[in-house]
Amino acid sequence: RNLNSISRLIVTPGVTYRAGNMTFGLSGGPERYNNDVSVSVTENAKYHLFQFMGLGYFKSIRNIYSYSNAYFGSGFRANVQVGADRGRFSSFTNIGIRSYKEEVRYGTSKRLLDAISNSTTITANSVQKFKGKKANHYLESEFRADLIVGTEINQDFVRIVQGLYSYDSLVTLSWVDNRHTIENFSGRMQYRFILPDESGKPDIEAVAGIAGDYYASNHYPVENWGFFNVISVTGNAGLTKSIRTRGRLVMIPEILFAYRMNIFKDMEYNIVSQSLPNVALMDYRALNHNFMRGDITLTALMNTGARTITGYYFKGNFNLSQQVGSDETEGRNINLEISLGIIF
Repeated sequence: RNLNSISRLIVTPGVTYRAGNMTFGLSGGPERYNNDVSVSVTENAKYHLFQFMGLGYFKSIRNIYSYSNAYFGSGFRANVQVGADRGRFSSFTNIGIRSYKEEVRYGTSKRLLDAISNSTTITANSVQKFKGKKANHYLESEFRADLIVGTEINQDFVRIVQGLYSYDSLVTLSWVDNRHTIENFSGRMQYRFILPDESGKPDIEAVAGIAGDYYASNHYPVENWGFFNVISVTGNAGLTKSIRTRGRLVMIPEILFAYRMNIFKDMEYNIVSQSLPNVALMDYRALNHNFMRGDITLTALMNTGARTITGYYFKGNFNLSQQVGSDETEGRNINLEISLGIIF
């Protein structure tokens, strides 16, 4: 039997200041996290548990009747926003940071330290809007950096006997900093064109963009080691059209297409007794393969004119994801979603 208890507290106060056509915002605060995991055996038998340590490596905990550990996390997050509105031109920029530390503990009163992870996430996104005489133009940009560093620790209790009394003393058998690291840098830039109709509602919307992504996972050499690095570029384009009939029906077809191309990949992996290389290999393949995706969406809205139920809607989406140009096993995913609803 297992029990998993989770609690999280996030406090995020914020303040906004306006000065003429400029707007400034600041928000942030601390966060706390606790996750207790326990496993107990309800029959007269012993079992083995496996803890994954990143990149397919694991360690085993053998011959247990019961086991428990806890994850204690603490950190902070902060965001700064700047907005400007100057007639036809407006912009909004947000820069954020999140720093988080998590400890894994086990044993009596959770005194034994098993691992420590430190993660930092930095984000920056911006939207620039220019309102023309007939159409609106948007330039959207986004950057994200994720850095995760894991420290592996091995501690135990040693019985100390002094005369007529004894006690347990905590000793650290090994402490390996930077045991596992993950780096992920991504950026995106996208142009959006919106042509409104006579009532000001969007009639035609076109979008085109490009994105880049760098991902690195490293398990540093001790008794087991491995790494892989992947760099890819993704382009996307889409078109949306609103079709309004003379009655109360509005139909909105949408077509989207994206293509991801790998431009660099590299991997080395040391196979040891406690490793599952297929775990790392599947992650590596999923990130480095050339990949395309197509979406076709149809949304229909019917206005009833009533006060209670004001309308009905239908939305259907068909998308195809296909691995491209690989000598390895091909991957394909086809998905169809249909939803019906009422608006009131």
